[in-house]
Amino acid sequence: MPPFVFQISANHVKNCTFFGQYPAMSINLSAPIEIENMLPFDFNFRIVDKTTGQDFNSYLRKGGVIPIHVIENGHLVLLSIEIPDSPYRKSEYAIISTKRSDDLDIDESIELVSNRDKSKIHVRINTLDVSGSGGAKKYSIFSPYIIINKTGLPIQFKEKPNWSESIYSSGENVVVCRPGPKPEPFMYSYPSISNSNRTLLQVGRSEWSQPLSFEAVGSVYDVALPVTHLSEEVHIGVSVQEGQGGFKATKVITVAPRFVLCNQTGENIRFRVPETKNDTLLESKQRVALYNIRVQNEKQLTIKLEGFSNAWSAPFNIQDIGTVHVRLSNDYGKPDTLIRISIVLQDATVFILLDKESEDNWPYLLVNNTDEDMMFYQEDPVILRDDYAPTTRNPRIKRYRLPKQQFVPYSWDLPAYKDKKIMLNINGRERSINLHEIGTLLPFRHTTRSGAPSITSLDVKISGSRRILELNPYQESESHFKEISRVPSSSSLNSVDTMAHEGFETAKVDMSINAVFQIQLKEIGISIINQQLEELAYATLKGVDLKLSDSAMYHSLRWNIDWVQIDNQMYGSVFPILLYPTNMTNNGDKQKDKILPTVQMALDRVKDDSHGVIYFKYFSILLQEMSIEVDETFVYEIIDFINVDTPNQSNQPDAKLWEYTTDIPEIKPQDDITQLYFEMFSIQPMRLDLSFIRSDQNKKDDLAQKNSPLMYLVNALTMTIGNINAAPLRFNALVIENVMASGGDLSGRIFMHYSDQFIYQVHRILGSADFLGNPVGLFNTLSSGVAELFYEPWQGLIMSDRPQDLGYGIAKGFGGFLRKGVFGVSDSFAKFTGSIGKGLSAVTMDRSYQDRRRLNMARNRPRHALVGVAQGANSLASSVFSGFSGLVTRPVEGANKEGLGGFFKGVGKGLVGVVTKPAVGVLDLANNVTEGIRNTATSDTNMIDHIRYPRYIGPDGILKPYSLREAIGQHWLKDVDSGKYIQDTYIAHCHVQSDERVAMLTSNRLMLIRTRQLSVEWQEPFTEIQTIKREPTGIAIYLRSMSWEPFLIISDKTSREDFFKKIEEAVLKYNSARRPNY
Repeated sequence: MPPFVFQISANHVKNCTFFGQYPAMSINLSAPIEIENMLPFDFNFRIVDKTTGQDFNSYLRKGGVIPIHVIENGHLVLLSIEIPDSPYRKSEYAIISTKRSDDLDIDESIELVSNRDKSKIHVRINTLDVSGSGGAKKYSIFSPYIIINKTGLPIQFKEKPNWSESIYSSGENVVVCRPGPKPEPFMYSYPSISNSNRTLLQVGRSEWSQPLSFEAVGSVYDVALPVTHLSEEVHIGVSVQEGQGGFKATKVITVAPRFVLCNQTGENIRFRVPETKNDTLLESKQRVALYNIRVQNEKQLTIKLEGFSNAWSAPFNIQDIGTVHVRLSNDYGKPDTLIRISIVLQDATVFILLDKESEDNWPYLLVNNTDEDMMFYQEDPVILRDDYAPTTRNPRIKRYRLPKQQFVPYSWDLPAYKDKKIMLNINGRERSINLHEIGTLLPFRHTTRSGAPSITSLDVKISGSRRILELNPYQESESHFKEISRVPSSSSLNSVDTMAHEGFETAKVDMSINAVFQIQLKEIGISIINQQLEELAYATLKGVDLKLSDSAMYHSLRWNIDWVQIDNQMYGSVFPILLYPTNMTNNGDKQKDKILPTVQMALDRVKDDSHGVIYFKYFSILLQEMSIEVDETFVYEIIDFINVDTPNQSNQPDAKLWEYTTDIPEIKPQDDITQLYFEMFSIQPMRLDLSFIRSDQNKKDDLAQKNSPLMYLVNALTMTIGNINAAPLRFNALVIENVMASGGDLSGRIFMHYSDQFIYQVHRILGSADFLGNPVGLFNTLSSGVAELFYEPWQGLIMSDRPQDLGYGIAKGFGGFLRKGVFGVSDSFAKFTGSIGKGLSAVTMDRSYQDRRRLNMARNRPRHALVGVAQGANSLASSVFSGFSGLVTRPVEGANKEGLGGFFKGVGKGLVGVVTKPAVGVLDLANNVTEGIRNTATSDTNMIDHIRYPRYIGPDGILKPYSLREAIGQHWLKDVDSGKYIQDTYIAHCHVQSDERVAMLTSNRLMLIRTRQLSVEWQEPFTEIQTIKREPTGIAIYLRSMSWEPFLIISDKTSREDFFKKIEEAVLKYNSARRPNY
């Protein structure tokens, strides 16, 4: 009978009420080894202890954990797994534990070989220390990648070898994911873990795809696979996500059809690619995946109703997210059938839903309230009109009659055109009208049938989801436009109104201001404090100016913030400032100390609600270039503060995490949602400079089980590339004209637009993404114009408080915003040495040295070249001294902890330190000198410092108003002697004789320090203090050893008595905590 082994851990519970009176301890019993199945399949496993000869085998369901009490850690332990009912053979044994750390290498993976094609899969072994167990281990078996194939097609995958592997490789390892009777996940892996790993895909007869990265979590790809000898390509969608719950170590790669066509019309439909002859039947309520699509920039389809007499529709784009309509005509003389096409993006699949539109819900309605018959048709932007030459019109563009006092429903004849406008013809004179422009348009000057001059007013309104163009006789008293004194005669009117605004100007309206509400705040501070009553960060907003104006025509908002800064208030942080503006002046223009506002926002809403929408004239937001500098310790503290973990689902044995379906999502109509209309919508370009550094202290082990997108980003930054120095994240400006959508729809598209850019930018920095793929058209169906461009944020412009500069209310101006252009369009060496120096400091294997170095670099950043030389020389001297003294101290420390074995380990660590620590000192010298030179060359206006010292919160835990005196005292204590007393709790301080000498009282000792050098003159712990006595000129301290008698000279009576009382209270509290009360 094998022994039943427990791992025992005993710890004092110091926060227990009875601690100090009774041996308050927590004793944890754990299994020495736990095996966790994070694969999508159940498996059998066998674990062998070669040291004792013990053998254990069992069956483990997916998501399950089994404790093992017959195997001990620290022995030579082997593990093998076998997945029943799968093509994989039983694995060879992998070493998961050794008797001595230098005996054999620990295996990080288990190799599985397929019986079908001899392909290999490497499932990973993630070894975790069980928290609070005293050394128990959990071995989690997981697949690095799980591929979910929703295409129903066999897909081949192969790794792209690097140049060295391609030379020595004996062959390609191609694996095939075949569809089965039941959808099942497919395991995939690389031989080694690297952000540079890439995979190529192949479907059927297609060629291999471009190399894809499966590391870029959150990425969505439209993968186009060329078909050999054909002008077609196969399109599939690939999305990369992190596993949920306890499966977060696995990346889930979903391969699905890129385009899915669904017929919800109630009739059979035929479809094909334009200009091809091969068409396909799509029955009612049927869906079909579109794979083979012609190679062209615009992916288009055309449809028709079944039957020889039915004509093919005009082409429509299948990549423009939103709703479009196509007309289906016939030869029977029946009215055209209108088909609504809803294009929805979900994950990596674009769903194209076909449905019949009701007869009373055509997208456009033209209403003629005049006495003139009119003609209209869709303008063809391809044709260059010439007054003296005949034009060739597109045969698909039809001319429609608009009789007097009647209305005609309309839908575009050519919905695939980007710039869609209507050409209105009245008695031979034509006018181009943009139906995306909601509001009162410029009047149309023309002639009547008898040749007399006439004017028709144009107004575009919204009713539900329909746009209505109203044509009414012009009445100057009711119009937003009036005739100017010089009016062209009817004989001077051209056939095409090339100068539409000739003869009109905007009418004068009441622009008086009714009320102004303005708040101006000099400074706002926000303090972030965790549960341990430590201030983590302090956010400062300076120059906050919020102005709300109400005029006869507008509600206007202007919001400026001159300065945004977030300080890292954690002691010992490498980056003392987390967020601050990078360029504080206008392109370095230091004249008159011109500081650009960090945040600017403008919003103007028109008060006229007669057009069926909430009408915004102008929206723009501008954020100046910002620098973000964080270290690993702060990131984990913030994660712990906001508690971003999600419920762990790994303990659910019946969790259906790997089950999936290919059903099309239900699309709900949104016609009843209030529509927002923006004449001008602008998010100006953003640039963030990201710096990240790994610290020697972190909470990674405590937070290892947490799962969230933020945790993934943290893990990616900390586990893959280490330090990042001012990596630029650039986001283009987004400028949209005449955009109309519901609030939820518009915000969702903007979020999708920028989240895709953010994911790409981050993974580009990490080296895990090469290209963004083919983005879909998010705003083409909502607006009349979209532009993306990048210019430096300091060049941005926010409109003034005069929204009428863009036109009066709903009266349109004379040109588009995009055409008018309303908006304006030695360091590296220091970063290199700093990064290498940090890497070498980790090699020293001396935690106290690493801590001192980190604190010194954080607190003593040189602002001048001479200071850099001095501080660099000090770092070099300190490193050399630490290296040679370690030859003696490290063996002694090792012997005290681990006996003879620890002594020899200490000798080894000392020898390593004597080589590496001086090298680190040399690099720190170079880093300080170059940083000092850089800061010398930088203007003083660009020197940014902490806004304030970290807040002091007393031992009573009561949050009080900020005290600068207490904050300074706490700062001195934490920094004195390079952080030697950082674990002490500050209580009080008092100046002695001069401002430079300060008596410091902590929770453990009394000391006298010099604030200028931040050095300690003397310190005495409470255990050495016999008694204290208040004297007329100060406070006398009598020690138990009677070696000497420290005396604090405090001339001010009030300060002396107050400090004496605090010393007395602190000593009594210290003694009462040490002496149990029986």
